[in-house]
Amino acid sequence: MNFINNIDKSKIIKQKQIIKTYDGQIVSSKIADNDSFLLELYSFDKGEEISTQKAIYDMLFYVLKGQVNIYKDIINEKQYKVVKKEEEGGIIALEPSLVIIYSFKAENKIKNLKTNNNLEKEIDFVNNSVSSKILFQSDVLSLTLLALDQNQGLSTHAASGDALVISLDGEVEIKIDDTPYLVSDSDLIVLPAKIPHGLKAIKPYKMFLTVVKQ
Repeated sequence: MNFINNIDKSKIIKQKQIIKTYDGQIVSSKIADNDSFLLELYSFDKGEEISTQKAIYDMLFYVLKGQVNIYKDIINEKQYKVVKKEEEGGIIALEPSLVIIYSFKAENKIKNLKTNNNLEKEIDFVNNSVSSKILFQSDVLSLTLLALDQNQGLSTHAASGDALVISLDGEVEIKIDDTPYLVSDSDLIVLPAKIPHGLKAIKPYKMFLTVVKQ
């Protein structure tokens, strides 16, 4: 069963290449959509915009590439923006940009984030350890920041949903069903549901993990 769509699984993808930017266009692709949340990828050419409107859901924006004015704040590459339901604003790309958008249709349980910041700065390395920070947790979706010190990792396990790994910093070896993948800064990879995988940091490594179970 596919929980995450429109992204190849078990394949390293450069974040900046995950969805193409087209001249004079806005392009969107649904990664996941159910009664609880909507997960989308957007590409914006420079100057393209979504006009001012009220947000119908609480939302989390993460800029994979470029620079975007999101609800009156300029958000750069690797930065995020939290938008609350009923907040009014628009979106305009200040340069060709790629943005991932989480829309929380059900009650928003997002925590441990400011209004906007660099996502990699929201979690610290701990010497000889793995640290984690849960941003959102429900029966069908979890969002977690992970920081792995060098040579630290996660033992082999199989998740109940597809896991989207967005690299923030460093380098890690991920084994999916015994096949190794060297994943580094600006890489993205989807770990398929119910397939054993494990991680070991080659260099101190930070990632943004999204697990979709429905």
